[in-house]
Amino acid sequence: MNPALGARTTPRGHTPPTRRTTDRVIPALATLLLLLASTLITFDPEGVGHTASIITNLIFFLGAAAGPILLRATPLRSWIQTSIACALLACTVLAESEETIFGQFTPADLFFLASYAVLGTWFARGAYKLGSHDGLARLDAAASVIGSTLTLWICVLAPLNETPLASGLVWAIYPPLDFVFLVLALHLATDANVLRTSLRWFMVCAAAWTFLDSATAYLAIVYDITTPGPLIDIGYLIAHYALFRSATHPSIGHTRTRTHSNWTRTHPLRDRGIALITLTISPTILSTLIPSFGTVDTLTRTILISILLTLIFIRLERSMRAITRAEEHSRHQATHDSLTGLANRAALLSELDNRLAHRADPTIPTNEIAVLFIDCDDFKQVNDTWGHAVGDQLLRHIATHIPPHLHPEDLLCRQGGDEFVIITTYTDHAHIDHLARTVSTACANPTTILPGHQHSISLSIGIAHTTPGQPATTDTLLGHADLAMYEAKQRGRGRHIHFDTALAHRATERATIAHHLGHAINHNTITLELHPIHAGPNHQHTHGWQALPHWHHSTLGVVPPERFLPIAEEFGLSETLSTNMLTQAATAIADLRATHPHTPDLYIRINIAADHLRNPDFPRHARHACATAKIPHHALHLEINETALTQPQPETLTTLDQLRNDGFPLGIDGFGTGHAPLITFIRRPFHFVKLAQELTNNLDHDPDAPRTIRAIVSLLRSLGITHIAAQSIERTQQATILLNEGIDSVYGPHYGQPTHTTVPTPPAQTT
Repeated sequence: MNPALGARTTPRGHTPPTRRTTDRVIPALATLLLLLASTLITFDPEGVGHTASIITNLIFFLGAAAGPILLRATPLRSWIQTSIACALLACTVLAESEETIFGQFTPADLFFLASYAVLGTWFARGAYKLGSHDGLARLDAAASVIGSTLTLWICVLAPLNETPLASGLVWAIYPPLDFVFLVLALHLATDANVLRTSLRWFMVCAAAWTFLDSATAYLAIVYDITTPGPLIDIGYLIAHYALFRSATHPSIGHTRTRTHSNWTRTHPLRDRGIALITLTISPTILSTLIPSFGTVDTLTRTILISILLTLIFIRLERSMRAITRAEEHSRHQATHDSLTGLANRAALLSELDNRLAHRADPTIPTNEIAVLFIDCDDFKQVNDTWGHAVGDQLLRHIATHIPPHLHPEDLLCRQGGDEFVIITTYTDHAHIDHLARTVSTACANPTTILPGHQHSISLSIGIAHTTPGQPATTDTLLGHADLAMYEAKQRGRGRHIHFDTALAHRATERATIAHHLGHAINHNTITLELHPIHAGPNHQHTHGWQALPHWHHSTLGVVPPERFLPIAEEFGLSETLSTNMLTQAATAIADLRATHPHTPDLYIRINIAADHLRNPDFPRHARHACATAKIPHHALHLEINETALTQPQPETLTTLDQLRNDGFPLGIDGFGTGHAPLITFIRRPFHFVKLAQELTNNLDHDPDAPRTIRAIVSLLRSLGITHIAAQSIERTQQATILLNEGIDSVYGPHYGQPTHTTVPTPPAQTT
């Protein structure tokens, strides 16, 4: 007849404990004590066995009271309740007086009931704090009390003839309370992973109490046997041993750090509900099988059964609601993105399938369907520079700023990563274009990503739509929109592109190139195309070569670099290609310098991929290439595209500093497109700058172009950059203007055709 310790209620995390010696010794000693006391009770229940029973019970109760304190379970204020309850149980051992006070209650009864009240309060708070806010634990506890009370009434109290009813009620009060503790412990054990083992020990205790108290009550009421014998005493010892093991289990001392996974209710309705309903409805069935003993018995049964059935009905209704909520939550999780709350790819495919099916049904009037495939420009760079938390913030920004501009029937989904998809209906292209512009504008407003830092989001949008009278599939629409989005990125980003047949042709061509490119890079069949660089007075002398990748495929023919380099970057092949080109360039300039020993300052320029610059091992690769080719570092000029310096990552800047310290001349390729901030040139001086081809293409046709070149040259020289180069010069007038504006070195068809060998013959000097 005793309650016990169970689980703590304040959610705390669980670090798997390291087993200490005391974790093994204390249970072993308790087990030996149980066996010894049981043996003494068996052979001498009235003498030394009785004394052993008192001492052993007292040790188990006091140990259970001290367990949470010694294990330093927190918060102590909560655990003190269980210690008080166990201390009150210890008092019952010392209060052996049979004298009744307050009617039929003995002092031991009062201590028992006080401990039950303290422990019951603790369990109720635990069930609530671990998530049972729906009241299922309270309903189960109430139904358990009514059901067990009904059982005791039918089997024990109703048949009473001479035994006073009040005395019988005192004996019968304990089994229902024991069963309540068993029910509450079951609820907690299915919710609290940390204390599950401790609670299992307590459930053993509560189950033993329920059985033993029921047997004791039956013997006392029906047969007037108040000292049931050694077997019952040993049974109580086992129950109190389980209580001791529950209160001293090591997991209680590992509940001080909260982790969500250990304390979250992972199942809104477990099988426990079905089991408890079965246990509580059984007394109702029992009532129909055992005949009534009179009017009072019939009235009592009717009241208890009515209350019990009402509780069971409420319990079932709550359970069904919990199941419905769980199913809705599960469906929502399966079809929605956890970060943004938008529909996910699964919902996107399902919705698009349904809309296309309705479109194909001639009996359903529908508009044509358009798909907008949205990609956040430079999102990878944001993640790498500011961290994934900032990237997630930008994704949520997009997810909240687009929906206000959509129609109710439109659907915005997160495809994955930084890709979003809008499904809409349209009447003409102007409607789709307006929606694309509106979406881009809505996301373009600067958003604060960190204190003092704002970022403007640029979107590349690909559009594909159905055509009246033409069939369409989900895969086709999404694939075409994806290709159009890629084309938007290729054309400069921050724009929207419609899918068309020309784009489809380019996509097929791109797929063919991608198919062969990996093999070409891995087998090093992409060689160098060496363009002579002219400098000096009137740009007459060859001072070096510009190395560009040259790919001649047996079926594709010559594939220009501007066609395969973006594909190499997209598929993660640019670093391998850059390494191959670096090695070939070092070998080529070594051979050239050996062939022309009287021109010791010959050099070769080569562009380095942005991915390569983020690799901290790249400086070592560059040094190794020079050492293998036996050339000085200053013979290998390394170019970095200006776009790589838009928001340079720390790894990139560290690599540039290391290369500069190693003596490699560094330059900027494609300067003038506005990507690189000027502060980069101030903080990290470069040896040379090569102007973007867009600045020189129309130099001899645009009257403002020379003035633009002059301003750029003046700016660069003010920043301390003394060597300025130009590329792809085709006409004499271009060359003359560049010479007059102070450009130091040039290359292009005007100065000689490139060679495609690793040891090119130096071209003749231009006069």
